Amino acid sequence: MDGGCEVTYVDVGEPRQLEIKRRDKTITMSIVDVSGIVIAHDADTFERFLVFGGPGTGKVYGCGMWWIPALYEQQQREAA
Repeated sequence: MDGGCEVTYVDVGEPRQLEIKRRDKTITMSIVDVSGIVIAHDADTFERFLVFGGPGTGKVYGCGMWWIPALYEQQQREAA
């Protein structure tokens, strides 16, 4: 994987269809939930990878989002 990291485990869910109504048309996309373990070898490169793109082309529709518990927990500690 590009972006200063490697994937060590992947679990892929069942594909499903997502329909989004936009003005006068409906957009249909095939989506799938993927979970796994990613080891970041270069934190700066990995952060840029997430901020400036990351995986997937459907982010405008809420697809390709990453939830990274360690980063979330760090932000919560810093905000407290």
